[in-house]
Amino acid sequence: MKTNMRKKNLKILLLITIISFCIKSNAQKNDFIVTYSNDTIYVDQVWIKFDNIKVKKDGKKTKFLLEEIKSLYKSKDESYYEKIDNPNAFSRKREKVFAERLTDGKINFYYYHIGDGGMTGGYSYYFISKNGRMSQLSNFGTKSFYKEIKRFINDDKEVLSELNSIKKIKMENLIKLIKKYNSKIKNI
Repeated sequence: MKTNMRKKNLKILLLITIISFCIKSNAQKNDFIVTYSNDTIYVDQVWIKFDNIKVKKDGKKTKFLLEEIKSLYKSKDESYYEKIDNPNAFSRKREKVFAERLTDGKINFYYYHIGDGGMTGGYSYYFISKNGRMSQLSNFGTKSFYKEIKRFINDDKEVLSELNSIKKIKMENLIKLIKKYNSKIKNI
């Protein structure tokens, strides 16, 4: 009797393991790159290198020239990157760089980081764009930073009022405000 019960429990456990493995592998997301001819290529993993985009698909690594790719997605951290003008005036070896797009809509908000976190920790840049106009935001959280953000959202008095009420802005709050602005624009 105990042996039959153990066999039954073992079968149930094995079945649960197989089902959970299938669900997990099915739910797994893929990275992808988008070319300038608007082809979306799904890959297992993507890396942004200084002079190319490296991808891994089915165990095989391939390099793409930066000029071939206009955007990419990394599923591990759920980050979407778009190519923007290089903000680093000291190193113009590349005219365009991939910046993480933090919001999507009428207003796009981007983050770009240079450096590896060594002694200097690198440099972070923030950009905001609306209607084809992009502006680099400097000194996160300062008056000049607020002033530039306000220029982009001044046509929405409610969102502008919320921004004005924040004493010290945090990245999460800013992203929520821009997403709120974008959602209201979509619903008009």
